Amino acid sequence: PARALPDAGWLCPDRLAWLDAALVGAGGRRVLVFAHHPPCPVGMPRMDAIRLANGDALLDRLRAAGNVAHLFCGHVHRRVSGVAGGIAFSTFESPGERLPLLLDPGAPLRAEAAPGAYGVILAPPGTIAAHAEEIAGG
Repeated sequence: PARALPDAGWLCPDRLAWLDAALVGAGGRRVLVFAHHPPCPVGMPRMDAIRLANGDALLDRLRAAGNVAHLFCGHVHRRVSGVAGGIAFSTFESPGERLPLLLDPGAPLRAEAAPGAYGVILAPPGTIAAHAEEIAGG
């Protein structure tokens, strides 16, 4: 599929081939994958319209690899967690701004005044813990 909107994400064939090789190259090791655009809807219509347009291509690869423990994404500027195509995922707030929960498809995208934040991922064997830390002073 082609990109629905100019700001939607897209993984080209070269990037998908690179990912395939990297997943195979990891062998039996547990893999954490980081991407900008989430490959699935997160329930915010305006952000969902500009998610990864070929998200199924990403999820199909991650599921088939059998060694992907978690997918981390940005783009949404909010903390969201869920499961997409059998793959657990998390998003984090932006270091610069946060979006309010906008469930109305007509709501304009607008950042709210809030301190930025970043994610800290702890991944000892058998566990993944994703923490969000606000930046002091905003």
